[in-house]
Amino acid sequence: PLAVVKCPYAVVGCDSVVRRRELAKHEAEAINMHMSYLQDNLLAVNRQTQQLQSAISLFEQKGNTVQAGLNDIYNDKLPILTCNNEITREQLNIQNCRNELKAAKQDWENKLQTVNKQLQQSQKREDELQAQVTKYQADFGVLLGHLDWSIRLNYFHDTCDNVLPNIYVKMTNFSVFKFEKRSWPSPPFYTADKGYKMCLSVYPNGLNNNGHVAVCVLLMSGEYDNHLHWPIRGVLTLQLLNQLQDGDHMLPVKITFDGTDRNMCCQRVLAGNMSTYGNYCERFLNHKMLTEDPERKPSQI
Repeated sequence: PLAVVKCPYAVVGCDSVVRRRELAKHEAEAINMHMSYLQDNLLAVNRQTQQLQSAISLFEQKGNTVQAGLNDIYNDKLPILTCNNEITREQLNIQNCRNELKAAKQDWENKLQTVNKQLQQSQKREDELQAQVTKYQADFGVLLGHLDWSIRLNYFHDTCDNVLPNIYVKMTNFSVFKFEKRSWPSPPFYTADKGYKMCLSVYPNGLNNNGHVAVCVLLMSGEYDNHLHWPIRGVLTLQLLNQLQDGDHMLPVKITFDGTDRNMCCQRVLAGNMSTYGNYCERFLNHKMLTEDPERKPSQI
């Protein structure tokens, strides 16, 4: 899969060189370009075919002229023997021209067949890709229209050990963000009354192609920052809720703010509205869990 290979459409002009495991992706992304190459080749074949047809017409006119000359000779009753050599030469030239035209025509017919075969293969590949796209869309058609998240921050400061109430953040149009390969930013929220201000970013396609939904928690500049302890120290528990609210939820995931000076995601936001350092959970939810399970109730993840 790591071998470097040429694009199958190199014969028609594509000069891309990719790894074998990325070949299908290249074919899917460059299908319009490949079709353009094939169309250009087909137009070139048509132009050359027209040129050959013009050449054939020219030789046919020349043959007609020779034939007309022969008719004149016979009509004028000139001695046949005096024109025999010239006639033979002209007939030989005509035959040679016909042979050349026949060979050229056969060559272009072979090229045209090759182009047609490539077009058929391209159409077949396009149909396969379209089928994959259709399947992809069908697979994601069963995704939930929105996800509910239950967020709980357990905040520790000095000798306090306070468990804060749950905060709920609702994400809508999950499948749209996943299809468009965009991250979803949550509305800002406070961990408590006069607490820390945060927001949640959801990456439906995950990070580093690891097959998981990823989440990131970022600190924001808040109204009460002057009265809070910095760096922040605590544990944020994320849990994906079942839409039916029947208690069959996903296992919670903990994101820790260790309160150390070296951890930039724990520092107060002094420039701008939001921290540029996020606290990530790269394996929040496996993509396989996003489709419906036939053994579970409808509309459940």
